[in-house]
Amino acid sequence: MIGEGITIKRVLPEHLNTVTDVLKKCGFPVEIGKDSISIAPNPAAKGFDLTTLCYPGFPTDMQAQFCALAYVINDVSTITETIFPQRFMHVAEMKRMGADIDLQGATVRIRGGASMKGSPVMASDLRASSALVLASLVTEGRIDVNRLYHIDRSYEHLDD
Repeated sequence: MIGEGITIKRVLPEHLNTVTDVLKKCGFPVEIGKDSISIAPNPAAKGFDLTTLCYPGFPTDMQAQFCALAYVINDVSTITETIFPQRFMHVAEMKRMGADIDLQGATVRIRGGASMKGSPVMASDLRASSALVLASLVTEGRIDVNRLYHIDRSYEHLDD
């Protein structure tokens, strides 16, 4: 979302192929090591179209975070949720931040590059919490994420 990139260590890269494949198709430089994955930024990244599926397909648990990623890509992206179609609770909150996003049934269409602004938002679950925190990194102004306790279930001390 910001910065010079990230390296994730102590992973089994083959378990994340569907995630890294989408990033590569967008144009993000992805370097796969034996037990690590490095991703570098790309200001000219392209939008994506993805559909959540059961493993080994694209994980529904990454859908909200990829909605946040779509906001920093100056292109149109679509995500169709086939596992939990009601798992778009973060969409209304991101709209409140100024995101250009439309939800039609189980598919969301995101027009990235829109300037988002600070506002109070409410996290509805773990995934929505992480997406709102990610989106707040590229938002102008202060973001107050209410009900952040959801995020502590899996991202210990993130707020620190």
